[in-house]
Amino acid sequence: MHQSKLLDLLRKLSPKQLSRAGDFVASPYFNKNRDNILFFNYLQKHAPDFDHKNLAKETAIQKIATEKPLDEKSLTYLMSQLTKLLETFLAVETLLEDGFEMPLSLLKKYHQLGLQRHQKPTEDFIEKPLEKMPLRNADFSKSN
Repeated sequence: MHQSKLLDLLRKLSPKQLSRAGDFVASPYFNKNRDNILFFNYLQKHAPDFDHKNLAKETAIQKIATEKPLDEKSLTYLMSQLTKLLETFLAVETLLEDGFEMPLSLLKKYHQLGLQRHQKPTEDFIEKPLEKMPLRNADFSKSN
């Protein structure tokens, strides 16, 4: 498990991100599998290096207290699930950090849902800071 994509990803998270990832994994909106939470909590104990001997596959299978007993196949599946959850976490974090990604995504969804009344304030929110920017690309000229 030491060379897995999951542990590579976890090693790159800051302590704050790791804490937020724990909250994300525990959210029933994003994760309905309790074993993912138990597995994440087990892994988190070995931060920040994630090099402990308890992270060897054979040892982890015996020590991780999940609702269903683990074998190598189920551990691999659990690792894959948790990796996908953490990838979603990173995408959501990126969406929240970027001042334009969230309103742009919202604008796209309003358009798909046919909510024109909701679109206009979101368009205005996006356009105000853009109009103040001194440098503009070709796309800006096309839209005006």
